Order: sequence, then structure tokens, then C-alpha cells
Amino acid sequence: MITLPSESNIVFSFPKNCIPIKYETCKPYKDKIMPLQNACAVDFLCCCDNRLTFIEVMRFTEKLLDA
Repeated sequence: MITLPSESNIVFSFPKNCIPIKYETCKPYKDKIMPLQNACAVDFLCCCDNRLTFIEVMRFTEKLLDA
């Protein structure tokens, strides 16, 4: 298993045949994508079996408690 740094206090693990990266900390994302208005956030990219998955982490329980 490959474990990445946590996001929203959740630790993620991926199978060994997957290549995950914490996308929101990558320079191209911070420099090119984030400055765009109305851009959607992406926390992780994961390539597994020739498929690319975009993962955005949301903790709805925290949002409900803040409301």
C-alpha cells in the first residue's frame, strides 16, 4: 500500500499498482490552476490500471457542525 499525507485529517492509502500524488501541493496546480476563477479543487490524482482519477476530499460533518 502507498500512503499519502492526510487531507482534512483523513489518511489515504492506495494499492501498490497505483500512482497517487497530492495534486494540490504540486507547483503547476498552485501556479496555473488555482489562480483561475471558478476552478474546481482537486486534492489527489491517482493513476491505476491506465485510468486517471481526480479526487476531491470533503468532510461534510464539519460543514454541518459549522452551519
